[in-house]
Amino acid sequence: MRLKIGTKLLSGFGIILALTAIVGLASLAKLNAVNDLLIDMYERQAMGLSVIKEANLNLIYLDRSEKNAILSDDATDIEKRITRSDTYLSRLKELLTQYRSLIVTDEARRIQSETVELVRELEPYLSQAHTLTRANRDAEATQLGLKMRPIVDRIDDNMTELAKRKERLAEKARDDAAKTFAEAKFLVIALLLVAIALGTGIALFISRQLSKGLTAVAHAAEGIAHGDLDQRLDIKSNDELGDMAQSFRAMIENLRQVIGGVRASAQSVAAGSDQISSGAEELSKTSQAQAAATEQTSSSMEEIAANIQQVAGNAQTLSDNVASTSSSIEEMAASVQQVAGNADDLASAVAETSASIEEMTQSIQQVAVRVSEANQEANEANRLAQSGAQSVQQTVTGMTQIQQTMHEVLHVIEELGKSSSEIGNIIEVIDDIAEQTNLLALNAAIEAARAGEHGRGFAVVADEVRKLAERSARATGEIASLIKGIQHETAQAIASTKQGDEAIQTGSRLAATAGDSLEAIVASIGRVGAHMTHITQATQEQSHAAGQISLAVGNMSTLTDQTAIATREQANASQQIMRSVEAMNRMTLQVSNATVEQRKGGDMILRAVEDISSSTQESVSATSQIAQAAGDLQSQAQQLLDAIAFFKDGQAEQPRTARTAIAPPAQATRLIAQGR
Repeated sequence: MRLKIGTKLLSGFGIILALTAIVGLASLAKLNAVNDLLIDMYERQAMGLSVIKEANLNLIYLDRSEKNAILSDDATDIEKRITRSDTYLSRLKELLTQYRSLIVTDEARRIQSETVELVRELEPYLSQAHTLTRANRDAEATQLGLKMRPIVDRIDDNMTELAKRKERLAEKARDDAAKTFAEAKFLVIALLLVAIALGTGIALFISRQLSKGLTAVAHAAEGIAHGDLDQRLDIKSNDELGDMAQSFRAMIENLRQVIGGVRASAQSVAAGSDQISSGAEELSKTSQAQAAATEQTSSSMEEIAANIQQVAGNAQTLSDNVASTSSSIEEMAASVQQVAGNADDLASAVAETSASIEEMTQSIQQVAVRVSEANQEANEANRLAQSGAQSVQQTVTGMTQIQQTMHEVLHVIEELGKSSSEIGNIIEVIDDIAEQTNLLALNAAIEAARAGEHGRGFAVVADEVRKLAERSARATGEIASLIKGIQHETAQAIASTKQGDEAIQTGSRLAATAGDSLEAIVASIGRVGAHMTHITQATQEQSHAAGQISLAVGNMSTLTDQTAIATREQANASQQIMRSVEAMNRMTLQVSNATVEQRKGGDMILRAVEDISSSTQESVSATSQIAQAAGDLQSQAQQLLDAIAFFKDGQAEQPRTARTAIAPPAQATRLIAQGR
């Protein structure tokens, strides 16, 4: 399956972001669950416990006000205490009604309804007791109070049962909150560990794959820039890196073939130029021999003019010289034919070299296109990495907001702890009042004992007051124990919330670390883009150098065409010389057969000698041109070998003439320019 680098990066960052989102959502879900439990514990359990305890206190205050009203002899004080009793009763009913909205179970709702009915049963007794108390009928009021006692005790027992039920529900809410927190803690830690492991693995996998492939390509490009074509790219990645490595391998192979073809063509050109030079030397020697023969023929004709008697001998000598000249002309013609063949071979080699150079130029242009595409892919990867960094930054912002929410929850729990402490202080005050009341009741009992029979009723009241103080002390002790439990649970909730805050801070730091890693990846991709730009510039320089080589080969082709034209002209001149020699043979035969026409023949021979001399001069001139062209061709072949000697493709060592000066790319360009 083919996966692009951009797809790999998007997949890796998508997995990390998905895990981060899962961690955040799981944390929010568990925090909401804990928050719901805390709200339920406070609004239903703690508030319900507070309401039922306050209702119990109002019942105690109601009972105490009734007893104090019976004991009082002052009508104003009696009325004041009766008013207080009515207030306590009204408050008791309000609290019982308020408590009904905080009930969770059906059994508690039944107990509350029963308590409300008991309070309604108590109201007529209280009204009758108030009437008796206002009439100073204390004994009857006391007896009526004894009748009310079972109802009051049942109300007190019901409230105690409701308080215990609220305590058990609060303990259950505490246990549920602790369990939810433990589950949230385990889930968040597990998800964080998975996210860290996957993020680290993905980052290492992608960074190692990119770094290894790009390092190998950069090393190969550096070797090619230094002329070393013996590069090996063992990259088997099925993405843009693999495509780039395959393109590099194809480019290296094409460069090797082109350099090998250019080297072979240059060597063929050098060998052909050597042959042309040798043929030109032989042709020059033949032309010199021909010039000597024409001079000798001219002197012979002068001797014929001076002494006609020696015509026969000179004619024989001329015949010999003509035969020698004919042989030399034949050799020259063969050399010219050989030069023409070499010129044709040279033209073919130059054509092949030109085709190879064109293929090399096309390969370099293809490499430039591939490098440009790779540069665009690197820019796209840079943009995606920057987008991933922005997403991680948004994750860090979300974690910060969660942390702020945790701080707010912690503040609310601390306020709850402070409220519990204040309730504890109030309970301590109530406990002190109960102890003082107990002491006062004890003192009253002592005074009643001293009073004897007259103080018996007062002793009963003192005993009731003492019992009431003891019940108040027990109730305050229970409330204090419950408040201490709430304070302890609140402290645990604060500690748990702080631990959650620390976990969120750790998540924020990890997200920030992921952001730093993304920034490092963005920087690495930027450096890859810079390397791609350098590679693009290098391929452009190679394309320019290939153009220079193509121009040089074009010039070489022109020179070979000129050489071919010169050899064809020399061949035509050789044919003319052969025709002149044949004419000379006919003339020598005519001189031998008819001395009468010797004068006329001598004139013809002189004209033929002049033609031969002119042809010889043309041959010498053409030979000089061939020699000069061969020298230029050999020099350009040497320069071409020097230029391609910069590239090392692992082949056999080049001849000494091709290794004398290994020119860098700039010097090779100057040599090619000089060849033009």
